[in-house]
Amino acid sequence: MRSALAIVLLLLSAVCASAQTNVIISTDIAMGLNGGWRPGFSDSDDAWTLALAWKSLDVRAIAVTFGNNYADPEMTVLKGLLSAAGQKTPYDRGAVVKLSDPQVTLGATALNDSCRNAGVDRMIAELQRGPLTIVAIGPLTDIACVALNSPAATKNIREVVAIMGRDPGEEFSITDPWTGKPHKGLTDFNYVMDPRSASVVLQSQIPLTFMTFDLTKSTLVTQKQVAALGTTPLAKLISTNTLPWIAQWESIFGESGFHPWDANAAWYLARPEAYACKPAAARVVNCGTAPYYKDANNPCAGHGPDQPSSMDKEASQLWLSSVVGDAPRAKACMAWANEGEKQRFMDALIAAVR
Repeated sequence: MRSALAIVLLLLSAVCASAQTNVIISTDIAMGLNGGWRPGFSDSDDAWTLALAWKSLDVRAIAVTFGNNYADPEMTVLKGLLSAAGQKTPYDRGAVVKLSDPQVTLGATALNDSCRNAGVDRMIAELQRGPLTIVAIGPLTDIACVALNSPAATKNIREVVAIMGRDPGEEFSITDPWTGKPHKGLTDFNYVMDPRSASVVLQSQIPLTFMTFDLTKSTLVTQKQVAALGTTPLAKLISTNTLPWIAQWESIFGESGFHPWDANAAWYLARPEAYACKPAAARVVNCGTAPYYKDANNPCAGHGPDQPSSMDKEASQLWLSSVVGDAPRAKACMAWANEGEKQRFMDALIAAVR
């Protein structure tokens, strides 16, 4: 009886493993990096996302793109994370700069292949083997490059799950828990880093799911949780390199923890029923003419004469909505299905890093 039960359990385990979604992850992992193109520590959530993805998805390859920091130091971070996690996922360096905007041409010919790199070539090669989903937790530069250069490979993208987008007119802010006042001036980071790449992907036929700011800011991993992760090589690496980011975040926003923004993209693929998602029209809204804060007709949320200077680089915004007359282009996930699902996500994330 016991041997028969063991066989059944093994079979069930094999079925569950085979049912995992096979993915490529495009990431701007920069946990622990200090300095680079901007001062201070870089975000740590990409590393947490990879840990969760290794537990819940079939990760076929990783492409490291610029974003939170420069791509080369990000590659160093990924190598350390792979070693600590005991993972051997193939990886390559992706984009180091955003797409040319407007497209660079030579004569009358668009030089679409100028964005090709090892990460893009890996994506195309994997897609040529069969359908895959792309977890996009950085700028969409490499995915757009695939769309520009290999339409056949693009047809094998089941879905791109990206961290970006907003309700029309939504201003991004974080409320200080001590003062109750909102900290404004936050931008749609992954979108802002390469707006043209988002437009290229929107113009393609690739199925898209966007995890929005209002959703992804709704969970917080506390400083105490990070400090208590444990003593495994992965837990020690992530704890040691996340705590400085939390200290920096708390000094600015008053929150003693960090938002695991990007991890929502991995969890959505592992457990889509955890989220309240809906079909949405996707529109790129131009913010007027620079300097944007002086444009009286600027339609962008958070812009205007009293906008923070950090937003003046935000030349456009990605709006997701159910608009009469606009055909749905994407799926927008803007909330949790319920509080129980939110807690299940948090439990899974902490367990993946321990």
